[in-house]
Amino acid sequence: MKKTVIQAVLAASIVAMAVVSAIPARADDAPAAPKVKKFTCYVVLADSKANTLSVRKVTETTKVAKTFTVDAKTTYSTPDKKTITLADLKPGDKVTVSYTEANKVLTATAVAWEAAALPPPPAK
Repeated sequence: MKKTVIQAVLAASIVAMAVVSAIPARADDAPAAPKVKKFTCYVVLADSKANTLSVRKVTETTKVAKTFTVDAKTTYSTPDKKTITLADLKPGDKVTVSYTEANKVLTATAVAWEAAALPPPPAK
């Protein structure tokens, strides 16, 4: 009799575990999408072959350089809504990069071109 009860309890436990594991996870249990951050800076190098955008930001107290990976999903925009590409960005151009970070890789989701590089001072 004890053996039958133990077998029934084990069978019920197995069925319960199977039912619980078959229930889909709640949406709020899913991993959160990476947070999009923004960085306003100046272009150092826009490399279409390597699909990277190297930038820097210099303030009175800090110098920050970052290199972003760009891909086919990266969008580019200008204030007047013109279509541009990574190749159109030149050193010194002011941009705001929207990006995500995963596994220490910065991936640009959008690049907003703000202003062209200042021309070099005239030769004396």
